[in-house]
Amino acid sequence: MPPTTYLSEKLIDRLKFVKTNGVGSLYGIFYDNSALILGLSFEEYSRNDDGSSKNNFGSSQPHYPAEIDYCGLVSFQSDASIENDQASFVAKAVEDVSITDSPFVAVVNVSTSGPSTISLYCCASKILNPVNYKILSEKEIKNQFLTIRLCSKLPLTCGSKEQSINDRMADLQKKISSDSLMFNFPDQNVFLSDTYLDSNLSGSSTAADIVSVHKTEEGSTSSKKKGKAAPPSNTGLLTAKMYLRSTKSEEDNENHPSNPPTVCQTKHESDCLEIWLDIDALSMVHTKKKLQHLSNILVDSISRSLTLIEQALLRNSSSAPVTHHYSLNQLSHFFTLVYPEKVLEDTLKNYRESLHKLLGLPTNQPFFRRGNAHQFEKKEKSFNSLLVNPHEGLPSSGVKSGEVALIHGKYTYHHYMQDEINDNGWGCAYRSLQLIVSWFRLQGFTNHPVPTHEEIQKCLVDIGDKPRTFIGSRQWIGSTEISYCLESMLGVTSRIIAINSGEELSERGSELIYHFKTQGTPIMIGGGVLAHTIIGVHFNNQTGNIKLLIVDPHYVGSEDLKTIQDNGWVGWKPISFWQKNTFYNLCLPLKPNCV
Repeated sequence: MPPTTYLSEKLIDRLKFVKTNGVGSLYGIFYDNSALILGLSFEEYSRNDDGSSKNNFGSSQPHYPAEIDYCGLVSFQSDASIENDQASFVAKAVEDVSITDSPFVAVVNVSTSGPSTISLYCCASKILNPVNYKILSEKEIKNQFLTIRLCSKLPLTCGSKEQSINDRMADLQKKISSDSLMFNFPDQNVFLSDTYLDSNLSGSSTAADIVSVHKTEEGSTSSKKKGKAAPPSNTGLLTAKMYLRSTKSEEDNENHPSNPPTVCQTKHESDCLEIWLDIDALSMVHTKKKLQHLSNILVDSISRSLTLIEQALLRNSSSAPVTHHYSLNQLSHFFTLVYPEKVLEDTLKNYRESLHKLLGLPTNQPFFRRGNAHQFEKKEKSFNSLLVNPHEGLPSSGVKSGEVALIHGKYTYHHYMQDEINDNGWGCAYRSLQLIVSWFRLQGFTNHPVPTHEEIQKCLVDIGDKPRTFIGSRQWIGSTEISYCLESMLGVTSRIIAINSGEELSERGSELIYHFKTQGTPIMIGGGVLAHTIIGVHFNNQTGNIKLLIVDPHYVGSEDLKTIQDNGWVGWKPISFWQKNTFYNLCLPLKPNCV
């Protein structure tokens, strides 16, 4: 009898998005007599050196957090009748699936005229049996699963040749697979291994119970009252450390009596690779997972991390490998990549393109640049720290019905008097440009730093738009200058819309909706002596009623989100917010098509 089977909500969306015939791999988690399928990769057959075909299905597994394993195949076909190709499906599905004896086979009936339909099967004894599945929402997944991030270091000393790297990495894999590891959850001060469990926990304890153990002031641990385990923290993240045993146990000494070492010395010249490997490994663990299994899961996560590091070293052994984790809106799971530290982004373009193809992601937006990597550490807010997306949590615009379109992604709030610069009364457009550049940075389109006022002025002088005396002045700039800077600094082109008065904005509602739906970039609007940034629109094309979501750079004060929101420095504004007798220009940056 197959386990209770779930498909993640995001996986369903991805499966229905595919409109061409093809085959891919499914990845899932088995837990508590249930299975959750949440991963999809478009792996294909490749060729061996002798010209024979090579099965690559399941080869992406090291990129997934531990516990997410290759569990079957998916076929996208115009004819959804599985019987026509049943034999080959069964052969492919059972070939490399090791996590279960009954792999899954999904068949997506590709339709160009309407939504695709999904049929799920379970392969048992080479027979495909239909499986009923349920859909699990992202909120339910976050409530049921914890992400464990394990960070550590391991030394690597070997030759720079491929065989030497392979041999040494194989030794490291054997070492971490032995019983010589101890794991620590420092926030809870809990220790465990495959033979040891913290005294505050028991053999029946689950992953959720770790969350309920708190570190006391003295450093010892205490557990909450028995009963229901505490729910996971809001982030669903546990941090872990690894300790490697450096001494032998008495049992080891008995089984392996010591002998005098024999040393052979051979002198020859060779390139040596000597670095510390930064292990940064993830696991996705169900809250009901027994702690007696957790040690093996953490070992698997380290093994996957070492596999990715080895692949990176074989591609480029002259640069230290650095791990990056990606959390995309299209995925229900993290996806891990290892890049050489000193390799430029442009050099990795072809590799990123292959990743987009592998995961079936659009190729008009970067997802896997270093700047797109997930940031686990949250810096505490101080007076000088910048707010990210201060519009989140605002009430609705108040416009009845109609359509809402907002900025895509994240930005930082830039306003008067930040960075110890007194720009009160003249720097609003500079601040709007800084916000726009921050958007392109946070979406991974550029690594260009957010420019200072002087750098903005110097840019305009260098392109011949302003005289040399402009640098260091307090002169205003407008939408046109913003577009010049974006093109010069980031290579981003912009569209300029000129309107005769603030009232005319109501006639541009559909145009603004289209911009945010297709581009999703912030819009700078300038007129008279004021500049603002538009990050959303709510427009009713039947009544003509419209409100714009603006970020106002004229605010002077600390980074107090409540004050900023309550006083309307970030908020929905009616057309009357802009003057009737003033000309306005809008700068609409266009998103580059790139990976």
